Amino acid sequence: MADSIFISLAILCLQLEGAWMRYLPFRAACGPGERACLWRRLGLVSLLMLLSYIYIFYHWGIVAASYKAVLILGWIPHQLVLMLSLPGRLLEHTLVWSMYSLWGFTLHSVSNVAVAHFLMGQAEGVVLTVHSLLFSLWFLLSLPLGRHCFLSLLPAFGFFKGRLVRLYTAWLPFFILLGFLVLIADSRLWHSPEERLSRLLLPVGFVLAYHWLLKAARRLYEQQRLEQQAAIMAQEAAYLEESKRLSESTRLATRSQRENLLATYEELARLIGEDRIEEARRLIARQDEKLSAASLTPYTNYPIINAALSIYLRRAEEAGLQVSQKVNLPADMGTDENELAVLLSNLLENALLAARKTGGRLALVLQHSGSQCVLELTNTAPLPLELGQDGLPRTSRRGHGLGMLSLRNFLSKYEGYADFSQDRGEVTLSMYWEDKPC
Repeated sequence: MADSIFISLAILCLQLEGAWMRYLPFRAACGPGERACLWRRLGLVSLLMLLSYIYIFYHWGIVAASYKAVLILGWIPHQLVLMLSLPGRLLEHTLVWSMYSLWGFTLHSVSNVAVAHFLMGQAEGVVLTVHSLLFSLWFLLSLPLGRHCFLSLLPAFGFFKGRLVRLYTAWLPFFILLGFLVLIADSRLWHSPEERLSRLLLPVGFVLAYHWLLKAARRLYEQQRLEQQAAIMAQEAAYLEESKRLSESTRLATRSQRENLLATYEELARLIGEDRIEEARRLIARQDEKLSAASLTPYTNYPIINAALSIYLRRAEEAGLQVSQKVNLPADMGTDENELAVLLSNLLENALLAARKTGGRLALVLQHSGSQCVLELTNTAPLPLELGQDGLPRTSRRGHGLGMLSLRNFLSKYEGYADFSQDRGEVTLSMYWEDKPC
């Protein structure tokens, strides 16, 4: 009984280590509440699994068949807990589990070689118990490398957009492993030396799969970066063109107003002289509307940023939205003007597209505080907000993805932070970044 409890604890510790490694890629996207719920569920499931392992080893004995059955199937409850606690990421879970299967089987094979070298001829229970302990030892020794690899899995996987490509990438490591797994799924304790050594080729498979993933992700990133640069140039040209048009409209309106200014002053003087004050006020209000109708509102001293804000805030007003803004940027801002203008246009365009479907409001706050810039954008949104692994909104609509890529790169470059939230039909982006030249 004591032997059954000991090996059950050893295997459970090993599987909890695996569950932690598979959780690691999702850790950044988990809030404190999600983490607490996840570990409570894992604790409860682990207790039930421990009791079942003790029962299995006590009644079947500590033999190769029971040991392999527990190792091959015992990960399933933990994986189900991870998927239920972190829902909506099926392909991501598949990739992480698939890569960990390859990683874990490699450590299993190294343990096999070690026990075969030192414990050949020993009792089966002793061999299997030592194997489980060596398995955990290799896991701990390889933890720095494993942690590095698994933390970078999902950011690289995020660049794959095609569903078939994502499916292929997620299942590739498991298919590499499958052939070896079929060969050992029997009741034999010892396999031939050639078979044991052949399994040591799995690290090569892991490295190839891992580097293929990163290389393909870098290629996709470079392609999207080039697309982004082209979009930036096109948007800058559009801003300048619309700014030019608005400026020309302002110039023509100003000339027309100047020609009529004397007549307006005479009319205003006549109304005041006749003590018709209310009519005079209405005349002044009409003149103010004419002055602002074709003007390019001077939100900032940066022409491209100013053009972007003027264009999109005016479009929001024309769409019937309730628009409010508070912009206060310093004259010597370190943030690149072009990059901030493109980011603002992407965010405002997405907000405008969402808000105009149901009407409502669009509110922008852009402030400079010390060494930081603060941006808060709120808009009505009829649909639930879906966040991706990196905490940014995800959608299949072409163009929006480019905007989120622009935001992701901006945050990375300026050491920024962005948080999206939704409450009572309104989406709010709160964003902070270091105001520094890069």
